[in-house]
Amino acid sequence: MKKLNNGWSVPINDQRVTLLLEGDQSMYEPSYESKFMQTVIAHLPNKRTFVDVGANVGIWSLPMTQHFQKVISYEPSKQNIECIKVNIPLGAEIREKAVADFNGEAQFHQAGKNCGDGKLCRPGINLSYIVPVVKLDDEDLNDVDMVKIDTQGWELDVLKGMHDIIIKHHPWIMIEINEDVDVCCELLENYGYETVYIKSKRNMVWAPKTGHNRPTDESILKRYLGPGPYAERYAGK
Repeated sequence: MKKLNNGWSVPINDQRVTLLLEGDQSMYEPSYESKFMQTVIAHLPNKRTFVDVGANVGIWSLPMTQHFQKVISYEPSKQNIECIKVNIPLGAEIREKAVADFNGEAQFHQAGKNCGDGKLCRPGINLSYIVPVVKLDDEDLNDVDMVKIDTQGWELDVLKGMHDIIIKHHPWIMIEINEDVDVCCELLENYGYETVYIKSKRNMVWAPKTGHNRPTDESILKRYLGPGPYAERYAGK
């Protein structure tokens, strides 16, 4: 583990996240994905529980401790867990687990020069070490108003495992879609969600169109890339 001049702790071999964070003046105002954070802070009407799935070293979790009553961070990477415990000694509940659509265990691929690139392995692939895996629906989560998902290709699995949370709590969902982009979009549309207009070709913020968590300004519900399908556009074709 190494500590940057601004206070962030990152894995010793990391280069990518180090580059993203080292120029920031404050740990509580990271420039990485700041437009997404600020949009959520400005327009999400309720800020009770924030769930960070794929918390990395706390890039989202730490700032959100200032805005939400409770922050719960899920992270399976051993090297990232070591760092997030230093970066957020107080104010967040750190759960050392991966998230998908089942409860059990799975092989986990430990990232090298990019500590944000660790991921669960599909069956039959053995890499690095075994980690516990959970469904969010079975995690006794209450008053969930926001979920951020960054799981390197397991986004759809996470969504499938939080059906009850979506139905009951109508949280906003920030998702970095690496695979199954059109399937993820259709699934969220079927829940009555729409995207918030933010210029990005990979990240999406989804908000419910009705209910207690509909945006304070409903005019922000619009797609930057227009209607799907998105698969070719996300692949840069």
